[in-house]
Order: sequence, then C-alpha cells, then structure tokens
Amino acid sequence: MRPLLTALLIVFCATAGAAELGRVLEPVPDRSAGERETAMVAALEKVLVRLTGNAVPTRFDGVDGILRQPSRWARQYSYLESPVDEADAEAPADSMPEQALTLVVDFDTGALTARLEALGAPVWSTQRPDVLLWAVLQRPAYGELLSARSEDVVARDLLAQADARGLPLVLPQMDSTDLAQVSPADIRGRFDRVISRASTRYEAPIRATAIIYTGEPVQVRWRLLDTDADDEAGEFSASSEQEAVSALVDALTGVMVSRYAVAGGVASARTVRIEGIGTLDAWQGVQRYLAALAGVRDVHMKAVDGKTVFFQMMFSGPAAQLEQLVSLNPRLQRCPDSAAAPEAQPQPAADAPAEAAVTPVLAFCWQGQP
Repeated sequence: MRPLLTALLIVFCATAGAAELGRVLEPVPDRSAGERETAMVAALEKVLVRLTGNAVPTRFDGVDGILRQPSRWARQYSYLESPVDEADAEAPADSMPEQALTLVVDFDTGALTARLEALGAPVWSTQRPDVLLWAVLQRPAYGELLSARSEDVVARDLLAQADARGLPLVLPQMDSTDLAQVSPADIRGRFDRVISRASTRYEAPIRATAIIYTGEPVQVRWRLLDTDADDEAGEFSASSEQEAVSALVDALTGVMVSRYAVAGGVASARTVRIEGIGTLDAWQGVQRYLAALAGVRDVHMKAVDGKTVFFQMMFSGPAAQLEQLVSLNPRLQRCPDSAAAPEAQPQPAADAPAEAAVTPVLAFCWQGQP
C-alpha cells in the first residue's frame, strides 16, 4: 500500500468514527467505468466487513446479491490524486504515472444495515465504544508502548487494520502525562490500577492490553481489563509482525462483535423507560438514537409520565444485548434502582396484537448535557 494512502486511512480511522464506516479509499489505475465498478465492488465488500463484523461477509445468504449492485448503495464517489513514491513503487520508474489515483466512495450504511437485517445477517451496531489499547512492542533489548503518534510500522498497521475491520481503536498519546503514569513493565506485570488511572483521560469505555514479543515466531498476549471472561483474553503465535497485528485486531473485533452485533431475524417487543427527560429535543434525540441501533425497528413513544418517557420497539436480540447497546450512549445509564414498578409500565391497548404485549421494562436515567 502506498505510504500516503496508508496515512490517509489512518487519519480516517482516528478521526471519523462510526459515522465514516461507509467511507472507503480504493486504489484504481484510471478513471474508466470498468475500473470504477471493480473498485466499488471491493470497496463495498470492505464496508460489509465493517457492518457485519465478519471478515468474510459473503458467507451469509444473500450478501452476494448486494455486491452485484455496488453503485446502488453508493451515496457519492470522487477521485483523489497523490504523488507516486518511486521508492515504494514496484514498476520501473520510467513506466510509472506521476500521480497515483484513489477512488473515494461513501456508501449508505443505513440502507445496507436494513438490507443485512432483512437477510437475517448479523449487524454490528454503528454505535461502537472506543477500545483503548495499551500495546507493548517487546523487542530483545527493550519494550516500547505504542502511541497514536508512533512512526513504528506496527503502530501504523494496528490503526490501518482496525479501520479495515471497523474497530474504533485508540492508542495512547504516550506524552509526558502518560509516561509519568504507566510503563511497559506495568502492562507486563498486569498492574491494572495503574493502567486504569492512566486510561481515565481517554474516556474509552473498553480498555485492553497487549504484549507483542518480536522474534520467530512472534508471540502475542492480550486481554480486556475489567472482565474475567475466558474468551476476552488470549495468546497466540504468528509468523510475522504483520500477521500478529492482524490476528490481534481480529481477536479484539471478535469480542466487540460478540457483545454488540445483533443477528437478524424475528423481533420481539421491548420497552425502554427513560427517566429525567425534561425537553422535547431530548426525547426526540433519544428516539433517534434508539432507532439507529442494530436490530431495532419500529421505535415509537408509548407513554409519558412527567419526565419519564416510555419507548416501545421491536428488537431482534435478547434484552441483555439491548441493554448493552443502549448503554453505549454516555447520557443513558442504568438507574440505581432499575426495576420498573409494575404500575409505572404502560399497558397495551385492548385491541393491540399479541406481539405488542409489553415485556419487562429496561430502565435508564438521562444524564442531561455532557
């Protein structure tokens, strides 16, 4: 991959977030319609990887049909020209163009998500928590904590691979503040209190550590903090640093997908109670947020009781997963006493269909403006 294109991908990964899951940069040899169509297919498959959380989205029935019409799902496209780096190019210098060409495509993630859900494929919610990774690159003579500003190929590859998988990965700055609080030895020694204190400034809900031991083979140990789950930690070997980085990103992505991806299929009625909503703008914003979550459809306000608003929806996953998804919004947190009082639950109309019966209420408290 050309250095400038790699740098652009890293910038998109670091700054775009979930709103840019539908944007892909794909190299093309020229501006012809045939080359554009070929590049759009490749770009669309990358978006489907991000939306499903699966590295091979074509394994799900019907996804091939999406790929047969890439232009249908594209909002817009443009071309980006950049100088060719002769040192990085494989072709002879006298046969290279002066400008390298990249197709930039923005796909409609909302329409794609709806189609994936209709096909019964899993959809990874576009509301994704940042994953702060404290990664030690352990070479024979020293260990280095990788930073967001690092020029090391491993750090750059981590960000590029995370972008390709749709994983909102954050590397620490490793500025004077970080250096005064945490060291590679703290990561190796599992001094979690030290790591947690250093992590506070980043406000990332998910925190992870990894140690990459260089050599032949490359050894990797990783784990998520604040969890004892066996499937949220692991170790493996790889034949190269690039392979190790790819496997590490796959492992972290797998954990996030297991938590937040919702399988399409039959939806059940769910009710969410939000306490402390005092303005029209607030409850409309909450409704838009709920409607955008993976697996959610037909969201509407069911009842209002003072500053408490009840929303009813159809959701294709279990209640525990809906709770996880709603809690991704920092202003929507479980109330201290989250059990809904029976008399406070809205009752369905007498002529309502059976599937609209109210299930146990999930209760959250609105935290107001951040």
